[in-house]
Amino acid sequence: MRFQVILASLFLVAFPPQSTATPVDQALQARTSDCVSNCASLVRIGKSHVVVAKDAAGEILRVISVDLPLDAKLVQSDQEVRQDGVQSMSSGATGGGTVETRTETYVTATEIIVVTYYFYFDANGNLVDVQTDTRRFPRGDTEQER
Repeated sequence: MRFQVILASLFLVAFPPQSTATPVDQALQARTSDCVSNCASLVRIGKSHVVVAKDAAGEILRVISVDLPLDAKLVQSDQEVRQDGVQSMSSGATGGGTVETRTETYVTATEIIVVTYYFYFDANGNLVDVQTDTRRFPRGDTEQER
């Protein structure tokens, strides 16, 4: 693994890229302008949703596909909600870093969908990784509406 990193670094020094941002990266940067650095945004692209995570420099760190129907609506919670409308918790991690979680709940006509984000920060507060977990639950109130 270390050899591959060294080889890749030597290749980049010998042949620097003309532009580091691809057209896809540029489009994702434009779509996530509300997320500047050390953050993640959920965006719809065509018929799919992706989470775009940005590092401390504002560069795209990771893009994660999220299985969310097009008709899903974000539910605003009245309890334990920050200004941006999502719940947040944090805990210490090994090496002085932290892990923060954020949960967003969506509803469709037949499902409740909970998307949990896991933000991994290093000891300096820089976002180093983001992961998501999507859970689906059937709506119990759909039978009552009929």
